[in-house]
Amino acid sequence: MTLRELVDAICKKEKWGKEADGKGFLLTVPQDGGRTQRVHVFEFKDEGAPHVRFTSVVGAADGLDAARLKGALELNYRLPHGSLALDGHSLVMTVTRPLGTTTAATSAAAMRYIAKQADTYEKFIFKTDVH
Repeated sequence: MTLRELVDAICKKEKWGKEADGKGFLLTVPQDGGRTQRVHVFEFKDEGAPHVRFTSVVGAADGLDAARLKGALELNYRLPHGSLALDGHSLVMTVTRPLGTTTAATSAAAMRYIAKQADTYEKFIFKTDVH
């Protein structure tokens, strides 16, 4: 399955919107209370094997103090799936899967989880619904 086929299958199954962004796709995942969370989906290779990464922005990391960043690392230990990470200047929720073994159903479940977590942290830490 290609990345495009995976994304098309997820969007069809979940009825999520998508747009190409040059490096991959941005999918819009609905959240409670009329909020939405965008998940960036892109492919990369590790030792020649294709992988897919799902990433959702929580907010700008530049404004977080050392205590909040330490708290994010401590929270990682308790997360059942995915992790909080820094991507450039952004705090993100992310999960990676081998492209050849993931399915639309398991990928959608992973995306729902990281989107929900990212939206919860965005609302709690930044008091916004930007991402």
